[in-house]
Amino acid sequence: MDGKPIVTTEYRMSSVHSVVRSRGDDPDPLSDVIEVLGEASDCDANVLARMHAYLLPPEWESVFDDLVAELPALDLLLPLTTDEGVLDDELLAHAGLSPASHATDGLLVLDRLEVLPFAQGMGLGGDCLRDLFRVAGRGCSLAALRAYPLQFERLPGGAPMPSPWGSVWSEMMLSEERDESFEESVRAVEGFYERAGFCVAVRGRQGGAIMVRDLPVENSTTDFDLAT
Repeated sequence: MDGKPIVTTEYRMSSVHSVVRSRGDDPDPLSDVIEVLGEASDCDANVLARMHAYLLPPEWESVFDDLVAELPALDLLLPLTTDEGVLDDELLAHAGLSPASHATDGLLVLDRLEVLPFAQGMGLGGDCLRDLFRVAGRGCSLAALRAYPLQFERLPGGAPMPSPWGSVWSEMMLSEERDESFEESVRAVEGFYERAGFCVAVRGRQGGAIMVRDLPVENSTTDFDLAT
């Protein structure tokens, strides 16, 4: 594809549990969690990038253990929390963030951002992030993610991890051979998110750093320059 295509981004937000489940006298911990699905498409309606995220409500720390048990994707938050299930102030401070302001605000967790290989390097990933912060991040003061090159995700038997968007999308994501080593890919992914304002909070033993960044709660604008 020559040059950056004209794209539109679309986001769909819905409650993880559209009908609150009965848990006796206990509230459903997922009743206020919002799932966000995003797409970036060209003018011919061809989807070039997809994104999946969760918005955790204010005071999410009070039900953190239940959230992780219900939504395994949120286990990336485990290294960021103490044994009591609250954000580790020292880790946030080490990443250059002010921990005090995050105690009672919402949290945006980016689960996946996938850009088709032939469309990478055109800024589509940056467009998706920018619009996510603007559209879905209102009320959140912190964003978190695991910076892991998705082409290296594997099932226990060694087969590539299927994309949650189905086999056709998976085949398109794996359609081009890549020469980068795992280490090179990790550096590239981390560099992308660093340019989007994220900082490494915890570096995993097998790659895939946990990265965080501040978000203005009002989210009127978020500026950064990305070419991915």
